[in-house]
Amino acid sequence: TQLHFMIQAGVHTTRALLTHAVHRMLHDRALFERLDNDRSLIPTYIEESLRHDAPVQRTTRRCTRDVELAGVAMCPGDWVEMGIGSGNHDEAVFPEAEDFRLDRDDPRHHLGFGAGSHICPGATLARLEGITAITVLLDRVAELFPVDGVRYPPIPGSLGHQPIPAVLVAR
Repeated sequence: TQLHFMIQAGVHTTRALLTHAVHRMLHDRALFERLDNDRSLIPTYIEESLRHDAPVQRTTRRCTRDVELAGVAMCPGDWVEMGIGSGNHDEAVFPEAEDFRLDRDDPRHHLGFGAGSHICPGATLARLEGITAITVLLDRVAELFPVDGVRYPPIPGSLGHQPIPAVLVAR
């Protein structure tokens, strides 16, 4: 059961990471060109995508001890819903949190893979897959354009399950 969960979790979240990253490049020509001209930015791009457009927006846990957070008492056994997307947009932690930026001081400082004992065991593989996919896309595609008349869903979302139509101009 645990192996099945890990495979399913890794497939869906990585697919969403890749879809969000390509979706953003599709709609931001300057970003596409910047990454194409400076491939060293790709790892930072993946991290900022994980922060800004996290593939998982929330997670649920069970409280294991009495705790109070922001005046709310929680007891052992209580279900607690954590907003990963919300935490990744916390202005107290991320200056200009709503902006998608490749110049953050610590690009890996985000909740895209969870934290602590619940950190994603596939984080390293997902990062590598993201970097590889964007690199190969840039190696093979000279230009990337949205398709006229298509209504694109917002990100982040469940884009991993939806097609993202694009016009690709091969190199």
